[in-house]
Amino acid sequence: MVSVNSVTVSFGGYNLFDNVSFLINPKDRIGLAGKNGAGKSTMLKLLAGHQSPTKGEVTIPKDCKIGYLPQDMTHQHGRTVFEETESAFAEIKAMQARLDDINHQLETRTDYESDAYMKLIEDLTEINTRLDIVGASNTAEEIEKY
Repeated sequence: MVSVNSVTVSFGGYNLFDNVSFLINPKDRIGLAGKNGAGKSTMLKLLAGHQSPTKGEVTIPKDCKIGYLPQDMTHQHGRTVFEETESAFAEIKAMQARLDDINHQLETRTDYESDAYMKLIEDLTEINTRLDIVGASNTAEEIEKY
């Protein structure tokens, strides 16, 4: 649960938010709507930890991961839009690389009865399960959508 408790955000003596409190429960779906300058981006920056409130606190559980994509994106020169979008899948790419390494080891090893070999099989199963859960089989398709 994400908790925003008595948050005030001030800029030059002007309060953008004053004593704002709310909770975001697991599985909640929220949207922010408002006119330009109302503080939508500021609120998202607070939730993502990119900005601190003037007063109050934002509490986010350790197992909660919040991403924030700014309106004015900075990008690395020389990278295509596809390459930039692909960077969001770095964790998946790392798991796939580990999977390739495990498969290579399983192909070349002959110590089938050892604990180390069984550990490789357990790791292989765990990584395949995680990749399946996150839908890693279609990352290129997902990148093309965006």
